[in-house]
Amino acid sequence: MAPVRPNVLVILADDLGYLDIGPYGGEIATPNLDRMAREGMRLTLFHGAPSCSPSRAMLLSGNEIHTAGLGATPEVIPPAAAGRQGYEGHLTERVATIAERLNAAGYETMMAGKWHMGMADGQRPAQRRFDHSFALLQGAHDHFGEGGFAGPKSANGRADYVDDDKPVSPGKNFSSSDAWTDWLLSRLDRKPAGTPFFAYLSFTALHSPLQAPAADIAAQAGRYSDGWAKLAERRISGMRDSGVLPGRLTPGEVYEGPDQANWDALSVSERASASREMEVYAAMVARMDANIGRVLDQLERKGELNNTLVLFLSDNGPSGELAQTYALMPGFRERYASARKGIDAMGLSGSFVLRNPQWAKASQ
Repeated sequence: MAPVRPNVLVILADDLGYLDIGPYGGEIATPNLDRMAREGMRLTLFHGAPSCSPSRAMLLSGNEIHTAGLGATPEVIPPAAAGRQGYEGHLTERVATIAERLNAAGYETMMAGKWHMGMADGQRPAQRRFDHSFALLQGAHDHFGEGGFAGPKSANGRADYVDDDKPVSPGKNFSSSDAWTDWLLSRLDRKPAGTPFFAYLSFTALHSPLQAPAADIAAQAGRYSDGWAKLAERRISGMRDSGVLPGRLTPGEVYEGPDQANWDALSVSERASASREMEVYAAMVARMDANIGRVLDQLERKGELNNTLVLFLSDNGPSGELAQTYALMPGFRERYASARKGIDAMGLSGSFVLRNPQWAKASQ
């Protein structure tokens, strides 16, 4: 009797920090990732590229970024490199994707979420042997489906979505982490019995703009009011308690942490706004974890979890962002200027919250 072939599920977060989740000492409640770490294995030596598309190209092809055609993220290819081999700005035919490899071996292949490795004919997920895909083609979008802010062919802030390679609208009730997961669960339900699957769940959380459902944000209220340096201290302690940080290292030897003086210099209203920013970020982490739990639960109900290799990782670590940094992106200035303002709007539909580099330093 032939052995049963394992399923493979790759779950990718976007701009998630090492210390943002429970398995590595983070304070944000991530019970489903905790479960994965407890029942599986934590990895502590991981290398990615410093930006999203190159990391994704390496992940899906197993090749060096220039071989894959993404020596830089498409939106910021240096002028001197534009058009040169290694900087094509999409995943090239020089490499095969894992979907192509596994599809040829009889796997049903599917993906939901961010693609960001090519938008033209021949470059989209369907042409790289994903049997089924519900994908954002650009690198970022409004998490409530009301547009993008950067990327090829999106100078007007448009976000392009495809469902099995057909252009679609995200709809009025779109919420990114929920939507990607809903689609994948539906697709897994329709998979032919006995056919192994490769699934790529590519969350757009936690890429800016930072946004989450209001109730999720409210659940994080007050947790970060003492600032980024205090958060870093707590996370260093959490790393020690979780066993991923050797006891002989001092905080300064682990990484360059955020500056408490920078926090102390903020006004009362500025601190409130900065605290809300981190609350929104934490809400996005918690929402992503809840959706991961939905996938694990469905696989368990169907009796497939024990035969599924589940990998969770982030593309390139925490992203500290300033408006002037993103100003070079097509469509960003207009979108940022027209976004909803004020602390009560932060994180909700129509707002545009970036992550302060000091908070990012606390994530690593």
